[in-house]
Amino acid sequence: DKCAELLPEWFRFIPGVGKSEVLGRPTGSRGRYEYDLHFADPVTGDSYESVVQVSAWDNNGNSVFRSYTLTFEQISEDEVIGTCSVAIDMTTVGFGVDYYGFEYEVKKGTRASEVVLAALDYYGLTADYTGTVRSNFYLRGISGNDLAYGAEIPPTLLHMLELDGMSPNMPHYSNSLSEYDWTSGSGWLYTIDGVNYPGRGLSGWELDGTETITLRYTLAVGKDMGSSSGDKGLLNRYCGSWYNGVYHPAHRFRDGGGAIVSGGGCDEDLVIACWQCAICGKYFMSADHVTDPVGGTGWLMDETEYEQMDTPTVTIPAGGHTWEEVERVEPTDTEDGYVLYRCAACGEEKQDVLPSTGGGESSSEEPSSEPSSEEPTSEEPTSEEPTSEEPTSEEPTSEEPTSEEPTSEEPTSEEPSSEEPTSEEPSSEEPPEPSGEDGSGEGGGE
Repeated sequence: DKCAELLPEWFRFIPGVGKSEVLGRPTGSRGRYEYDLHFADPVTGDSYESVVQVSAWDNNGNSVFRSYTLTFEQISEDEVIGTCSVAIDMTTVGFGVDYYGFEYEVKKGTRASEVVLAALDYYGLTADYTGTVRSNFYLRGISGNDLAYGAEIPPTLLHMLELDGMSPNMPHYSNSLSEYDWTSGSGWLYTIDGVNYPGRGLSGWELDGTETITLRYTLAVGKDMGSSSGDKGLLNRYCGSWYNGVYHPAHRFRDGGGAIVSGGGCDEDLVIACWQCAICGKYFMSADHVTDPVGGTGWLMDETEYEQMDTPTVTIPAGGHTWEEVERVEPTDTEDGYVLYRCAACGEEKQDVLPSTGGGESSSEEPSSEPSSEEPTSEEPTSEEPTSEEPTSEEPTSEEPTSEEPTSEEPTSEEPSSEEPTSEEPSSEEPPEPSGEDGSGEGGGE
């Protein structure tokens, strides 16, 4: 029955039953473009289709046209058409979504005010309201045991309230949150599915059984929820929203943020212009509150400060290249590889050599390249080849200088089994032979 958040120049409703009409005036408040569509009962059957046409354009001459087909279905008063859930969000005073899980069966004609009262009762809270469930319902406050105990406005929101001329100097209490607590712009708002803030009271919103209602406590007539308003304060809007337990930055930066003021290389200090918000006037290290400025790493401020700076520029000291690997060639057995690095700040490059792995071939080639230095050849072969020669050259030289013994030992190495006794016998027979010869000669002479 409602179309919200449209910005049309005209809104045409063409029902399947009844008269077509152009709805030129929105029925929502606070600048919300909302329209009530009233459907007649079907002539035959239980349903029929209707068409909604929307045309919109801006001051620059850009325009758009949309056409939507709606199906109207007639249902009985007691038929359940869906469910609705309700949550309570108190992010603006330092809490989060502390109450959730309640669901309510929706029937034809069920109002949001009816579901909210049932939810507060389910959570053990009490509603302070004016009007009735069916008409002019206004939720003035919610109370409960220690509902707001320990409440504290986040620093970023407190700064905005002070800039807006709505400092939190109003009385507030630990067991309730009501309009005009903390500030002159405080009170309860409600959203449908967390996005749409209807331009009507809770009793004016008829449910279709698909909604999630979230009650949110505002300190600035909705400007701290992302809305704009000129009703109170010095600002029309804030540069952020506080809901679902989180601060959502929405700064509007002036031109020039991120520009290099001076420097530009890693060999000299780099001076960068900060991003300045046109609403809060603060300076920031980056436009997205996530990345570091060009040429800097690890410069982000503490999360609670959201990178706020006190000066329009930030100076990054020289001498700190930020190297990033851009290319790598692995070494082989015969060729070196390398790793190429490039500085993310100034673009300078450097290269590290990865030595060749060598492998088995290079170790065998080294001796072959030094073989010509036949020094190892004369020595090493001595231990390898001339095992048989070493005895011939060394044994006679170092062990027994006698020339006869090596001669007798050579056969020993060749025929050890037969000559070993022979070498022993002659060693015992040879001495007697000369003595025998001398004796025989002498004897013969005699």
